[in-house]
Amino acid sequence: YPRSMVSGARAVANTWMLSLSPAFIGMQIIQAPAVIPAMTALLRGRGMAPKTTWLTQGMDYFAQSGMTFTKAAMGKELSSVERGALDYAKKNHVYATDMVEHANQIEKGAGYYTTKITQTPAAITEQGTRAQVYMTFVHMLDDAGLSTKAGLYEQSQRLTDMAMVNYSAIEKPAFYNSLGPIGSMAYNLKSFAHNEISKWSMFAREIAE
Repeated sequence: YPRSMVSGARAVANTWMLSLSPAFIGMQIIQAPAVIPAMTALLRGRGMAPKTTWLTQGMDYFAQSGMTFTKAAMGKELSSVERGALDYAKKNHVYATDMVEHANQIEKGAGYYTTKITQTPAAITEQGTRAQVYMTFVHMLDDAGLSTKAGLYEQSQRLTDMAMVNYSAIEKPAFYNSLGPIGSMAYNLKSFAHNEISKWSMFAREIAE
């Protein structure tokens, strides 16, 4: 019973703060185009973005990314790089919807499906924004000459995690797992903060290198 109560409270909290929050949904939609200019400048400084991006600030690649997903949805022919990027993303969980969905019950009962349904708006928004940012980096790095053998898709995924929030369980410190359902509930309220800490740690390692 306590576990069911915690699961219900988690679903209510997530729904209120994510799926039913215009601020969260709006921020997620705006975040995708907002991060591209800064990330483009970072890559251009390292020679990994074409110099012509100074005028468009990377938004041309952002638009190209949208065209890739439009072609994929319509069943149009994709380039080998685009097909490879989509296959890699699916295989490596780059922007799966359950990165936001927090149902972790073993049995798929009422609690599981309640949580899944209430998280759908936030999950779909997060999936869409991460997908377009990921494909933007794929196109940009590809134009800069980074090959698939040299890590085109891996670096695009890494840059996506640097630019966007990653709500997946990989960001959860072990301390929360040790607290069981209570820890799971607490992590829901701190997932954004822990992801930001992870990103700052990554940036600190970049400086050291």
